[in-house]
Order: sequence, then C-alpha cells, then structure tokens
Amino acid sequence: MRPGHVLAGAVAVAAVLGSIHAFSVLLTPLEARFEASRGAVSLSYSLALLSLTAAVLVGPALYSRIPAARLCLLACLVAAAGVLVGVFAPTLSVFWLGYGVIFGFGNGLGYGFALQIAGRALPGREGIGMGIVTAAYGLGAVAAPAGFEALLAGGVTGYALGGLAGLLIVIGMLAAFLMAAGGAVYETVTEGARGAARMPAMVWIAYASGVFAGLMALGHATGILQAAGGASALWLAPMVIALANTLASLSAGVLADRYPWRPLLVVIPSLGAAALITLAAGVSGAVALLALGVVGACYGATITLWPAVVAKRYGADGPRIYGQVFTGWGVAGLIGPWLAGGLFDVTGGYGTALFVAAVLAMIAAITALRLQLSA
Repeated sequence: MRPGHVLAGAVAVAAVLGSIHAFSVLLTPLEARFEASRGAVSLSYSLALLSLTAAVLVGPALYSRIPAARLCLLACLVAAAGVLVGVFAPTLSVFWLGYGVIFGFGNGLGYGFALQIAGRALPGREGIGMGIVTAAYGLGAVAAPAGFEALLAGGVTGYALGGLAGLLIVIGMLAAFLMAAGGAVYETVTEGARGAARMPAMVWIAYASGVFAGLMALGHATGILQAAGGASALWLAPMVIALANTLASLSAGVLADRYPWRPLLVVIPSLGAAALITLAAGVSGAVALLALGVVGACYGATITLWPAVVAKRYGADGPRIYGQVFTGWGVAGLIGPWLAGGLFDVTGGYGTALFVAAVLAMIAAITALRLQLSA
C-alpha cells in the first residue's frame, strides 16, 4: 500500500462523517420543525450513534470482502441516503429512520473502516495512524457547525442536511479514487488468530464510562452553553468542543506510541470529571466554554487511546475486539444525549445530567487503574 494515499482517503471519509457531532446546531430548528420536545429530538442523535456502533461491530466481517475503494464509496452513499430521508421526512419518526438509523449506519461503516485501514497503513505506528483519522473525524465536527448555521436560512433544516448529503457523495468518490490509487487492501486475519482473544468486561466499562460525557456534550453543546448564559451563536460551542477533540486526538495518538497507556487513561477522565463538575456548578460565559473544551479534549484523547491500546494488545484480532469494545460507545451514545434532553425537559437545565456524566468519568478512571492488561 501507499500510506500517503490510503491515509488521505481515510482522512477525507472521516472528516465528512464527523459532521454527525455537529447535531446540537440542529436541535432548536428540529424542535420547531416537528413541534417536538428536546428529549424526542435528541433521540435522533442517540439513534445515529447506536446505529453507528452496530456498523462498527459488524464492519470487520465486511472490510476484507469489499474492495477498499468500493467500501468507502458505499459508506458515504448510505450515509447520504439517510440524510436525504431526513430532508424530506414528514414526521419525526421518519427523521429517526433516515438520520438516526440509515445515516448512522453509513457513518459507522465508513469511520470504522477508515480507522482500521489507517492503523494497518502504518504498522508499528498504529497510534499515529488512528490518531490522524480520529482527529479528522473531529475536524469535520469543527467545520460542520458553522456550515450548518449558514445553511439554516430561516430555520429550514433541509438546506443544511441537503448540503451535507451532496458533500458525502463528492467525498465518497474522492476517497474511492485515493484508496484505489494507493492500492489499499484490508487483509483478513488468519483463522488461527481469529476468535482467540476475548474482551475483558472492565475494558468495556472503562470505555463506555469514559466517552459518556463527550457524547452527551457533543449532542447538547449549543444548549449547554446557552443555558450557561454564553454566546448566542449556534456554532460556537460545538466548534470549540470539536476543535479540542481534534487536537487531543492527534496528541493522544503520539502519546499512545511512546508512553504506557494506564496513567493516560486514569488522568484523562479525571480531568473530564473536574470540568463537568465545574459546568454543573453553574459557571457562565467564557469559563463554561473553556470547560466544554476540556470535556471535548478528554473525549478526543479517549477515543484515540483505546483503539490504539486494543490494536497493540490484540494484534491481528484487534479489529474484532475493538468492535466489541465499541458497543460501549454505542450504549453511551444512546443514553447520554437522550438522558440529557429528557432531564432538560424536566428540570429546565443541564446540571443533573452533567453531574451524572462526572460520576461516570470517575468510574472510567478507577476502572482503568484496576485493569490487568499489559501496558
């Protein structure tokens, strides 16, 4: 393989799919469009994350059976189809189907493959390859909020979603070309290695607890900042979280290749818990925005470190094990944004949800400290 071409294709796919984490910009317009509560609208994002998880879980069975170029194009086309269903959805339930199920599945198929092919393109430096793709996914979430807001003319969500669908199709074709030019091939693991390793339950707990806060904050970034009396610009909070996510992903990829993982996976969620408690205490303005940035950075570091740790620990069996670990991300993604929306409807604020997320972040730190995996 030509690593440069393969990485470029993976980065392109990850960047456009990262727009899923700009969903909070769409919260208020979708509430108005469907005359629905925040909890009901939040379920769109939660379902998308759950469907994304399902795609990452089944993805390893498809990666070696479909040529890399075709797989990238297929993932983007499926995601675009889901978004278009959302554009023309007459009811919120149909929007759930389009954005939540179809777009989410295409997103997970493309992201999971981009992550794994990047790791294989740089053998021995998996952390850097995976960190670059994870950072690109975050970079997409940096750019998307401003783009969405610019297209939300008069609160019409169809313009923003239609623009995303068109971009998905274009990027899918570009990524397919790059993968083909780079000779990208995802080799199947040997039968002797397949299924030999099992995922420790505590790894799942640590990962699920560690990503809960980030997914909740990404789904409600705009609402959290507005509730704290921050800037009225819809794009500011999700952009800050996504930018912090991106920078932390790049840094964590380098750290994963150079240092023992355990101290990192203890300190990072502990910092996230401190930021969440700060937000729950009712800080406002720039302090709230800074705390959201810390939450985003901790999330970016977590989702980069864990796949790198799994890849180094399990080798050829890593993709299958990571697919199992990633189900924790799906559970957190389903519960976190939905719970935050429901608690907002009941309490009128995000304080309770932020405190719950802080407790889970500390559980992640304690669990990582007790894990018995080799560093």
